[in-house]
Amino acid sequence: MSSQHYNWTIDAIADDVARVEVDSDQVVSLPAWVLPSATVEGDVLRVSHQREARRSVIVIDHDPDATRVDGGPTDNERSHPGR
Repeated sequence: MSSQHYNWTIDAIADDVARVEVDSDQVVSLPAWVLPSATVEGDVLRVSHQREARRSVIVIDHDPDATRVDGGPTDNERSHPGR
């Protein structure tokens, strides 16, 4: 079993389609329903992928330490000012 990790940045969500930047390298379109329900444009998601011969498991988590809102501080920086 191989396991890989990725960072996804949500570029846009419109008409139930999300435009996602993968590891700052490529942009892909995904159905918005695969993302956590509270996901918004600008969020950074941490993606883990385990791949086997007959099964593929993807776990998508919001990354508050990496997400910035309107170019400002990350979620974590807002929660812990002065750190």
